[in-house]
Amino acid sequence: MSYFIVSTNGVRVPVQLGQRIGGGASGEVFRSPDLPSYLLKVYKGGDSSVSREKIEAMLAASPDLPPLRDKGAEYPQLAWPEAILENARGEMVGFMMPEIDLHGSVPLTDMLQKKSRQYAKLPEAYKIRAIIAKNLASLFVKIHHAGHSMIDIKPENIRLYRSTMYLAILDCDGFAIRGIDGTIHPAQHISNDYIAPESFLKSPSECGRDHDLFALAVLFFQLLNNGIHPFQGIPRDPARSLGTIDERVKQNIYCYGYRSHPLQMPSPQSIHAYLEDETLALFERAFTTKVRPSAAEWDEHLGRVLGKLRFCKVSREHAHFSKRCGFCQIEKRNRKAAKRRGVGPFTRVRQLLGKRPLPTRRRFSLRRITRLSVGVLLLLLVVRLSLSAISSPSPHLSSMKLKGKERALHFPQELLERGRGAYKERRYGDARELYRGAADLGLGQAQYNLALMYLEGKGGPKDLRGARELLRKAAAQGLALAQNKLGDLYWEESNFVKAKEWYERAALLDDPFALNSLGVMHDEGLGIIPDPVRAREYFTRASKKGHHQAQFNLAEMYYRGRGGAQDLRRARELYLKAAAQGHLSAQNMVGLMYYLGEGGETEIKLARSWWERAASEGNKDARENLERHFS
Repeated sequence: MSYFIVSTNGVRVPVQLGQRIGGGASGEVFRSPDLPSYLLKVYKGGDSSVSREKIEAMLAASPDLPPLRDKGAEYPQLAWPEAILENARGEMVGFMMPEIDLHGSVPLTDMLQKKSRQYAKLPEAYKIRAIIAKNLASLFVKIHHAGHSMIDIKPENIRLYRSTMYLAILDCDGFAIRGIDGTIHPAQHISNDYIAPESFLKSPSECGRDHDLFALAVLFFQLLNNGIHPFQGIPRDPARSLGTIDERVKQNIYCYGYRSHPLQMPSPQSIHAYLEDETLALFERAFTTKVRPSAAEWDEHLGRVLGKLRFCKVSREHAHFSKRCGFCQIEKRNRKAAKRRGVGPFTRVRQLLGKRPLPTRRRFSLRRITRLSVGVLLLLLVVRLSLSAISSPSPHLSSMKLKGKERALHFPQELLERGRGAYKERRYGDARELYRGAADLGLGQAQYNLALMYLEGKGGPKDLRGARELLRKAAAQGLALAQNKLGDLYWEESNFVKAKEWYERAALLDDPFALNSLGVMHDEGLGIIPDPVRAREYFTRASKKGHHQAQFNLAEMYYRGRGGAQDLRRARELYLKAAAQGHLSAQNMVGLMYYLGEGGETEIKLARSWWERAASEGNKDARENLERHFS
């Protein structure tokens, strides 16, 4: 088929379609060997809901947003039509637009959450997100000044150039366009999570500037507040579902304003309290009234508060305005919660091998040395037999003589065991392939192990999306390890509502790690209203499974009388159990209770013994107690 570019002065030039680089519901996008640095959008079927009049209006009323230049390179800010594309019959079938480098840019979505920034290898510094908010406001000042509205505002339609942090907007033909004669050419689409309350009663073609101002304020809130949506939060009543983000917008459940909301609490990871009061006032107007701040107001305000932005003394990734650093406060609380969850190196060992955490180093005795020696000899024997089996496989395993159902049952397990052997020998590439083979055959433990390798980047690149998919498959088979790990991933993203859902599934299978995490969430009020009584119940269930961190957490509650009556004798018993498994803080507390005679008899020698054990492993509190009482 023949195609022609028609310029604004009516000149008609033939062009060829080249490589297809993408497309969507409305059309496909091609390169052309005749038009370097430009792309051609061809509507599907040569027909489109976008009229020729609309494209002509866009050509006549282009916003004053020329390409930005940096170090000799150009960065287009809009995929705006610059000429009409016709077929041989003179019918409009699309348009020509500047090429926005998709390989050198990422969707704005990747900048909103810490985890997505890590996987997209974007800078973490908060100041950059504040600058991006300012750049976005400046971009829309020009778009609105030209009389247009984007309407379908969502971060996926906004690209961020990696090298400069400049912004570019795609799908401009979907805007609501105001022609030079005042005619409005409406938008066609609208996106969930960015819909103004009044727009739910309208079609996209009826939405205008007010809708843009609501969606823009949502993006500013997400950029300045840890990626949190302004209508996202923690239900005050766990038994009552508040529905999707859009349903919360309809109910006006905004909980980051001057007054608390009766239905919802702010997200625990929110730093809104540390933003400037003037910024909070603008958000209050944007989300609780229809007199919303304009793009120009945001542009002027963000430019002014950027002058107050200061790097935090703790980390160059942090920054704050005239108040304290909110990130430091959140990290302090997160460290406390992570410590109570027992997150550490032994957790990974347990997750990969399917075993409980190993205790920390203890004092050696003759009996223990004998046991270790026997264990080492047995381990060497097993390794030798495994290597022999791999190098000279028996007919039962490697000659593939197992047939039918018997073969189908044994082969995935065989791949799993060989994968474990390769992993222990640090042949991560081989382990990854063997786990993948067993995972493809539906073995849940292999899916879980492979997901961990994807998350850690062992044996190949990191793949968060692939890891999630594998974990969901394993979790669907009832593997508590996978359900717990999904909870961990959502916890790391500060999505405590989803984390709680997955922990509760694993808790139904009595997974001690999930039970302990639920206890921490209820005690700290993460994703739920604080409930120390319920927290004590979860810690009790996990401690009965031998989880040393849960034993310590439960001992703390008995010691301080949280979630029930104080019981020093019970606290001492639980501290002892955790201490015997190598929990350093528990060892320090056992020493303290022995020294003070809390929960039982005073035992000065035992107190010193436990403090020495904890101090030798680096516990500062135990070292200070030794110096204070025995120096």
